[in-house]
This record gives sequence, C-alpha cells and structure tokens, in this order.
Amino acid sequence: MKVTMARIRLYLKEGKTLSDGTNPIMLMVSFNGRKEVSTGFSCIPKYWDKKSECVKKGYPNYVMINHAIQQLKTEAIERRNEYERLGEPYTPNMILSPKKSLSAVRSD
Repeated sequence: MKVTMARIRLYLKEGKTLSDGTNPIMLMVSFNGRKEVSTGFSCIPKYWDKKSECVKKGYPNYVMINHAIQQLKTEAIERRNEYERLGEPYTPNMILSPKKSLSAVRSD
C-alpha cells in the first residue's frame, strides 16, 4: 500500500542507551523513506507509553517533557499540512527542518 501522506510519530529509541541509562525520544517522519531526529529529551523505557507517544506519570519533569515533545510533533504536522494544502512536493527532511512559513516563501 503506497502512502500518500507523511506519517509523523514520536518513539523511544530503545536500541541506544545514553550514559545516564536513559534512551532518547525521537521524532520520526515516514514518507518515501524514513528520517528521524532527536527531540533532545530522554527517559527510562518503563516510563514510555508507546500508544500515547508520551512519558508516563512518575518520571521527573514528565509534564514539561510531554509538552515540549508534543509541540515538536505539532509543528512537524503543521509543516506537512501546509505542504499538502499548497500541493507542493515534500521530503521528510523538509518536514523536520524548522524554517519560515511556506506562504512567506512562495511567490504568486
């Protein structure tokens, strides 16, 4: 089944353990390939909720971490939706890179 719209999700990269014993939280875009970028946050695997894509209650600063990673995901979704609305072709790199609004860049 061919995907027509990029899939954006947060996940815990369990294959990589940082020096403090936590794993990095990644933002991934799947669309004609896969690109991922670190959110700058990490947590212990037992505190990661895969279904809700958030840190569970009980982890230090979980509210702040969840707010920050959800904000990153929301911004990526907004960039994807703007490309879709304009009918512009896009890549995972374009969705993950924070930049100016497309409407400001596009000249009509």
